[in-house]
Amino acid sequence: MPVKFFLVNTLDRVSQDSSKAVMNDRGYDLPCLVDASGRFGRMYSVKKTLPVLVVLDKYGVVREFEHGYHPDFSAPLTNLLEKLVKE
Repeated sequence: MPVKFFLVNTLDRVSQDSSKAVMNDRGYDLPCLVDASGRFGRMYSVKKTLPVLVVLDKYGVVREFEHGYHPDFSAPLTNLLEKLVKE
């Protein structure tokens, strides 16, 4: 299974269309999921601290969970993704 990346919009007053417009304006080329109900935010304990990184393996098990911006997270994330691709 290939690695998939998604952005998730957690605002409660957003539509899929308005989310797509923002993505286009900013030049993002990733799928953006809308969590207007907050269901997935609650599932992964996303509160007010953004960004949040959640890495799931191919079975849907959370393998990494980080709140906030981490400037030196590139190497550990690359290592984790390489490991998960091999599994």
